[in-house]
Amino acid sequence: MILSFIISGCCCVIYALCFAEMAAMYPTSGSAYTYAKVSFGPLVGFLTGWALIAEYAFCMAAVCVGWSGYVVGLLDVMGWMLPRSLVSAPLDFNSDHEIVFTGSVINLPAVLLVALAVGVICMGVIASSRFTTIAVGIKVSVVIVFITCGVWFIDWDNYSPFVPESPEFGK
Repeated sequence: MILSFIISGCCCVIYALCFAEMAAMYPTSGSAYTYAKVSFGPLVGFLTGWALIAEYAFCMAAVCVGWSGYVVGLLDVMGWMLPRSLVSAPLDFNSDHEIVFTGSVINLPAVLLVALAVGVICMGVIASSRFTTIAVGIKVSVVIVFITCGVWFIDWDNYSPFVPESPEFGK
């Protein structure tokens, strides 16, 4: 598994370098929309742009619902019980995979997170860029702290032998 992670990491680096090279060849900045428009024309660019909007909308909804679950759990632990009609989805699936009405009205924490994200975007490109830079800095700091603290708990005996002896791998 470790070798597959190393190979995957190398592939990601190569992909990033290719993407950076392609991005440097276009006079305007942009994402897949710009590249699709330049490469295949305005119709493909238009369709790609709307596909990106749909992707971002679904991803944002999934992240907001997950975040809402964490916040509601944290508030419950702190003793602040929010009404269940304001913290869960109005529709859900039962054990037979049928859509059922839960009696809830709205997932308020998720809606508030969407409103916050829209507010940051509406503040402009510079403010959005600063917010994103701060968020990425926090994420990278958390990963570095996790790795720094976790490296002391590695049991190096688990890596010897690196590839276990078995009929599939030879002896």
